[in-house]
Amino acid sequence: MKNIYLVDQNSGPFKTIQEAIDTAKPFSQIKISPGIYIENLIITKNGLTIMSKNEINDVTIISVKRPTISIDLKKDETCSLIGLKISHSGNKND
Repeated sequence: MKNIYLVDQNSGPFKTIQEAIDTAKPFSQIKISPGIYIENLIITKNGLTIMSKNEINDVTIISVKRPTISIDLKKDETCSLIGLKISHSGNKND
């Protein structure tokens, strides 16, 4: 059975996606409640599935600086991002 971590910026238990990623064990699911999340994500754990809690694509991740999502896994490791809208709103030099 996979561990499931719930992100909800209003009521938690995790208020940010990165907080859930940092806490999650490999091969866990991170389910995100609807909303706009302004953060940069760094994924370094194998087998994570990061997804919208609902089937509707109602999760938007926006960053202002740096890559919105940075994935640093070994050659044979994977992660999945499902049902997320991703945007970078900074200028091209950030």
